[in-house]
Amino acid sequence: MDSLDNSGNTKEIVEVALFPIPEMVSFPGTKVPLHVFEPRYRALIRDSVRDQRLVAVCHTQKQISDSKPNQSINEILKTNQASFEPCEIFSAGICEVVETTDDGRMRVDVNMQARYRLIEPQQMIPYRIVRCEQLLDQQLDDDEARASAELMLSINKILTSIIDSQKPELNSAEQLDPWLELSPADYSNRIFSIFRFEAELMQDILETTNPYHRLQMINALFVPIDI
Repeated sequence: MDSLDNSGNTKEIVEVALFPIPEMVSFPGTKVPLHVFEPRYRALIRDSVRDQRLVAVCHTQKQISDSKPNQSINEILKTNQASFEPCEIFSAGICEVVETTDDGRMRVDVNMQARYRLIEPQQMIPYRIVRCEQLLDQQLDDDEARASAELMLSINKILTSIIDSQKPELNSAEQLDPWLELSPADYSNRIFSIFRFEAELMQDILETTNPYHRLQMINALFVPIDI
């Protein structure tokens, strides 16, 4: 089921399985690798792949319960052990299992495709499934679009200097020049495929729905760097 926002845009309503990880903020267009060892989250991955359900990897607001020692697997799967309250806005995407070890641990990649806002829970145990609405960006006016293009050029120059000085083997021109063909929205998200900052700052950027404002926030993170 879909709904309309105030601008008449269609917002996708979907079910998402939540994988809350403190200090982890993910962005659309990026790939999030995970090492999954806890039984309930192994179940989350297996069920999500089977049911083609989106998986969200999200930052947390607080821890709401501690894990209990000496629990059996059945007890773990029937309770919310070491539970965290997730942030209400997060990215979600399709999960791909890369490897499963003999003892059941998994290496997976989650390919983030869009941002979502939590509406209501659908399931709490052994892991959370929530109903979400897609969080769409605002349309930029002409002045914001021109200013965004200028900011993208400025940020790209800074990123080029950082990469060339710290990781020249990455070939900054090959890596970054194609980014200038992206939309301001996609460009502002792609930054976080190679750079990470303090989680609360990244969460603020993720929740910002004006791509020009996101670029301004990102630019402010890099400008103080002495290059």
